[in-house]
Amino acid sequence: MQPANPLRISVSSSLIFLLLLLAGCGGVRSGRGSGDGGPDSVGDDDDSSGDDGAGDDDDTGDDDDMSAPALAIDLGPDYDDQDATGPVGLAGIPNLDDDNTNQISDWDEGVFGEPPDDFTTAQVDGENDLVSFTIRDVVFDVLQPKDTLRLLLSGDTTKIRIWSEGEVMLGALVGGYIDDAGLESTGEDQVFEVEFRDFLAAGELTLVHLDSEEQTIDSTSVRVTASPLLLNHHLQSTTEVWVVEVDAGPSFNNEQMIEVFEDVLGGSFSAIDGPLYSYDQWIQDEIELGWTTANGVENQWVVDSIRDRPLDAFPEVELLAPDVVIKTWGEPDSATSLDYFGNLEVSPPVTVDDVDYPLGRIYWGGHPDLHPDDELTDFLVSQQVQSPFQVDSTWLCVSHIDEFTSFVPDPASPKGFKFVYANTDLAWQLLEDMDADTPLPRYGVSPPGGHGLSTVGALLNNSALSLLNEEIQEDYLDPLLEQFKDELGLEDDDIILVPALFEAPSGCSGYVAALIPAMVNLVSTTRDEQTDIFLADPFTRNSNSSEIGQQDDPFIDYVTSNFPESLELHFVDNWSVYHMQLGEVHCGTNVQRTGSDDWRRDASHLLD
Repeated sequence: MQPANPLRISVSSSLIFLLLLLAGCGGVRSGRGSGDGGPDSVGDDDDSSGDDGAGDDDDTGDDDDMSAPALAIDLGPDYDDQDATGPVGLAGIPNLDDDNTNQISDWDEGVFGEPPDDFTTAQVDGENDLVSFTIRDVVFDVLQPKDTLRLLLSGDTTKIRIWSEGEVMLGALVGGYIDDAGLESTGEDQVFEVEFRDFLAAGELTLVHLDSEEQTIDSTSVRVTASPLLLNHHLQSTTEVWVVEVDAGPSFNNEQMIEVFEDVLGGSFSAIDGPLYSYDQWIQDEIELGWTTANGVENQWVVDSIRDRPLDAFPEVELLAPDVVIKTWGEPDSATSLDYFGNLEVSPPVTVDDVDYPLGRIYWGGHPDLHPDDELTDFLVSQQVQSPFQVDSTWLCVSHIDEFTSFVPDPASPKGFKFVYANTDLAWQLLEDMDADTPLPRYGVSPPGGHGLSTVGALLNNSALSLLNEEIQEDYLDPLLEQFKDELGLEDDDIILVPALFEAPSGCSGYVAALIPAMVNLVSTTRDEQTDIFLADPFTRNSNSSEIGQQDDPFIDYVTSNFPESLELHFVDNWSVYHMQLGEVHCGTNVQRTGSDDWRRDASHLLD
C-alpha cells in the first residue's frame, strides 16, 4: 500500500526514479573501511565535497533497462518536485538546543566513542529537531540478483547525520564520518531522519544502483540543507514584549511607560524584575532574537551580546528552554557600544534591483575603522539570505542605528511598511511655527535632569544648536537616507520623516545625542490585526506629564497625522530613565516575534 502524496521523480524514460533526499536503509554495517571511499567507509574530519548539482543523473545503462530501480521517496506534503530538485532540497535546522535540559547541546550528545569499533549513537530524550524522509521498499523488487543499492553522503559530512532506526548510518561520528552505506530491504517503507550541526550545513545524498561487478547502472542525487539563522524584523507578529522595571523614586522611574504597555498589550507584556538585574534598563542592547526553521521544525534563537552588563544573565534565567538556543559571537573584552543590539536592525521584506529579500535585510551602524565585532558581522554575512549592510552611525555618541531609523507596518502601502527616519529641518520648522514663549518644563531643568532650555524661544535662539543640526542634516542624515534608498529599494513615498533635534551632551566628546526625545526610536507590536506603536513623548508643550496635553503637542500632532491610519500610537514618558541617559523607548524594550519558514522556497535564490 502506498503512503499518501508520494513524491515521484522520473530520471529516465524507464522506471528509474532515483531522487535524493533520500535514504538509507538498514543502518551502519560492520566491517567499515578506513576512509578509502569504499563501501561503508569512515572518513576523517575533512568534509568531503560532492557535485553541487541536484538531480543530475549518471545514466550508464540503457534507458529501457528494466533492471533500474524505481525509487519512490516521500518528503511530505510541503514539498513538490521543484522543491525536491532545487538548491536546498530537504531542509532542516541545526540541532543545537537542549531538549533534555542537561546543559549539553543535542548534537554533541548524539554520538560517543571512536570509530570504527568503540562508538555508540543515541538521540536524546525529547528530541524533536530532526527532519525525515521516506524510501519505499518497492525499489528493491526490481533489482537483479547480486545488484546492490548504496547511499552516499558528500559535502559537509561532519555536520550532517542520517539516522536509521536510532543509529547513525551516514555522516558525523566522533573523529570522522561515514560517507557510504549499503541499503537492504526490510519488507516495508523506511523512514530516515536528518540532523544538522550548523547553520546552512549542506550536503548531497546520492543513491547508486550497482550491478554484480559494482559498476554503476544508475544514480541520482538530492541536496540536504540546514536553515540559516534568521533575525526578526518589525513586521512580524508579536508574542511578548519586555521592559525592565526601574524605580528610584518619583523623579527616576518608568512606571508610566510600563502602565501603558500593560494596558495595551495585557498578557503579551512582561515587566522584568529590576533589582534582579541591578536596574540595567537597556534590554534591547542585551539580546537580538531570531529563529531557525524548516519542515515544521523550529528553534528560537537568542543572540546574546558581548556588552557583559547585569542583564547578561537574563536569557539564561528567563528564556532558556527546549527549542531555545542562546549563543554569543565575539569577546566582551573588545566590546564597544557598536556591539550593543540597538545597533543591529532588520528591514521588512524588500526588493532591490529586482532581487527579492523576503526576510528583509540586516543592517548595523559603523565605519570602516570602527564597527561591531567581526566575529558577529562575518557570521551574519555568512547567513546570506538577509544580506547585511553597514551605514555610518559613528557621528552619534552611542552610535546606534535605532537612534535615527525604524519601520512601521502600513497595509495600505505597496511595500506593506514605511521607513521611519529622523529629520532636523522638520523639527526646526515645527518649532518656528510655535509661540516662542511656550514654556518647555521638561527641557528647562538643568542637566542631568533636562537640557537647560526653558522655552521654545531658547531653542530657536541658540545659534550653535541651529548650526549643529543643520550640519547633521547635510553631512549625515541626507546622504545616509540616500544610502538606505539604494540598499532597500525605497522611494520617497515609502519614507516618513520624523522631527528630531540633536545636541552634543557633556561627556560625549563632541558626538551627538537626541535633544528632543527620539520618536523614531520606537517599538512596533502586531497581534492579530492590531498594530500598536510605542514612542517617546517629546514634551514639546507646556506640560510635565504624559497624562496632560498630548492633544496640544504640535510634534505629536505631526507624527500622528503622518503615520498610517491603521496604527494606534502611544506616546510614553521615557524622559528620566531613558532619554536623559542617551536612549529611548526602543532601547529599553525587546520583542519576541513569530518566525516564518519561507526561506527554503522564497529565499533560496540568495544562497551561494
